[in-house]
Amino acid sequence: MKKYWVFFVQNVSEYTTYRLKLFLGLFSNLIIPVTMIWIFSSLPQSQFAGMTKEEIAKYYVLASFLYAFVGSKVDDFVKTSIQHGDLGRYLIKPVNFWILAFINDFSIRFIRLIVSFPILILFAVLVGVPLNILKDLFSLTTVFVLGLSYTLSFFMSFCLGLLTFWVEEVWGLQHLKETGVKLLSGLALPYQFFPAVAVSVLQWLPFPYLVIWLIRFGFTGNVLFEISIVIFWITGFYLLGLFMWRRGLKIYSGLGLY
Repeated sequence: MKKYWVFFVQNVSEYTTYRLKLFLGLFSNLIIPVTMIWIFSSLPQSQFAGMTKEEIAKYYVLASFLYAFVGSKVDDFVKTSIQHGDLGRYLIKPVNFWILAFINDFSIRFIRLIVSFPILILFAVLVGVPLNILKDLFSLTTVFVLGLSYTLSFFMSFCLGLLTFWVEEVWGLQHLKETGVKLLSGLALPYQFFPAVAVSVLQWLPFPYLVIWLIRFGFTGNVLFEISIVIFWITGFYLLGLFMWRRGLKIYSGLGLY
């Protein structure tokens, strides 16, 4: 376990070294919520799809903060490791690449969680959201849901990164995934604004369990159904990743592309 701890510390140290990149990444997550809050606050109506302006602001504050942790970018690490030939070095060492990928991604989420907390408070104050929303972040239910959501996001991104075994560059697919998640997960717009038919379809897909589920646990009216769907997708992406990993290693040259 010591070698994994060293890898975690190295990643934290490396990520905190580039502070400008860290803060730019965090503030880029605020573009959507700030824009949407400004749009809704400028409209004359007091309610939208059953939500008050304060509820909408609270929703976007929480969504932007939680997605900074849940939105896994492990596909970047996997892609780079395969392209640059680093995977070959990991394979000959007494370490598990999947665990290294998790530590690499989690270390980034860990730092973002710490750094973004004061930003969350500042953001909440600026948009006039009461700070009692913080109590919603420290319940056992939130921790449980956050863990499942992050696991789902991790394995989904991991599978995307493994495509590099067959595709020279997956940047376009990464961008497509990010866009799809932001549009369909509830990050760009709460599900209250979605047609009922769309919500009934989306509840079977992984997208809502990456954002809106964190804020509206039980949004379908059936908690057991939601947990079952999340576990189904986690298992599905894990098995898919395992299959891709084994097939990919058979064709991996270890020389790197660049």
